[in-house]
Amino acid sequence: MVGLIYAHKARLELSLYLDVISAGATSSKSVDLYGTRISNRDFEAGFFVKDLGICLNECQNMGLALVGLRLAQQLYLSLKAYGEGDLGTQVLILALERINDVLLAKLFFKKLQGTHRCVFV
Repeated sequence: MVGLIYAHKARLELSLYLDVISAGATSSKSVDLYGTRISNRDFEAGFFVKDLGICLNECQNMGLALVGLRLAQQLYLSLKAYGEGDLGTQVLILALERINDVLLAKLFFKKLQGTHRCVFV
C-alpha cells in the first residue's frame, strides 16, 4: 500500500505500477488481495482492528516485539478517530493518504492497445 503513495507522488500510472508489482519476483499477496479494492475505494471489512489487538496481546504473552504490527495498530486507531475503524485492512491507504497529504482518486482502468491507462475521477 505504501508503494501506491510513492507511485502517485512519482507520477507513475497506478494501473501499470500495480501490474508490475503483481508479477514475478516482485509479486505481493497484499497487492493481489487489496490493490483493486483500493483503486475502487472499496474498504469493506475483512480484518478488524480488534484482530490486531488479539495479535498484539498474544505477541506480548510470547515476549515478541513486532513494531510493524504496533504501527499498523496506531494507523488503525487514527482511522477509528475518523469513524473508519470498522472498515477492512485496505483502509490503511486512507491513513497513508492523510499523512502524506495526497488523495488517490477512484481509478478506472482501460485497456488501450494492449496498455493500461488510469483515468482519475
